[in-house]
Amino acid sequence: MLLCTLAGGWWFTGMVYAVAMLAAWEWGMLQRISARLLPPLGVLSALVFPVAISIHEPAFAPIAFGVLMCLGVALLPHDESASELLSAGALTVVGAIYIGALLTPSILLRDAPDGVVWVLTIILATWACDTAAYAIGRRWGRRKLAPPISPQKTVEGTVAGLVGAVAIGASMMALLPLFGYSEFGPKLVGLGLVVGLSAVGGDLLESAVKRRLGVKDAGWMLPGHGGILDRIDGLLPALSFGFLYVRAWGNV
Repeated sequence: MLLCTLAGGWWFTGMVYAVAMLAAWEWGMLQRISARLLPPLGVLSALVFPVAISIHEPAFAPIAFGVLMCLGVALLPHDESASELLSAGALTVVGAIYIGALLTPSILLRDAPDGVVWVLTIILATWACDTAAYAIGRRWGRRKLAPPISPQKTVEGTVAGLVGAVAIGASMMALLPLFGYSEFGPKLVGLGLVVGLSAVGGDLLESAVKRRLGVKDAGWMLPGHGGILDRIDGLLPALSFGFLYVRAWGNV
């Protein structure tokens, strides 16, 4: 991920496509409906927004979704399972749109002037937030953050995660002048805070979804870590809200 971010261009865009496809496939499999149609439908739905941005054609998105909906309904079996399959298909598409839509701003952000700095800060701050929240929460966490949603998350861990994300922003602010960058300043500290809050929210959202579905992990693609969705749950909103933060400063 870091190498593709540094390389930029189609290396980064291709990585976004791959992550969107894998995560959408996992989401389709989570619907627990024995239908070969759902995972491919999710993959295609997740790619709509990234492709529309890549080809600079906003009209592609509504047209593509219209075609996908028509195909999905046309391919449904005409028996008693159609209603259940239609509901699962709708959930698959909604989840895939969530994945694809929240990943898409990262393409715009990476293509912006100095975009590599913004994207790297978001990625590293998200990882720092997750790592600090897990380490501190596991060792010193006492007060539960949201027991009905995620019993393991604690207030202490969440605060540590936010501090970790802000620390990455501060570190980037201190290190960038050594590489010839001098225009970012405290903006990066603010970005770290935005990323931290977004990552915590995204993590809680996926925990709530998995709890409703009755699963521990979203997938199995990353042994010991679960699936792709389990690794990018915080990164998805962090990229989108990070993009909005950078845009508010006029840097995109």
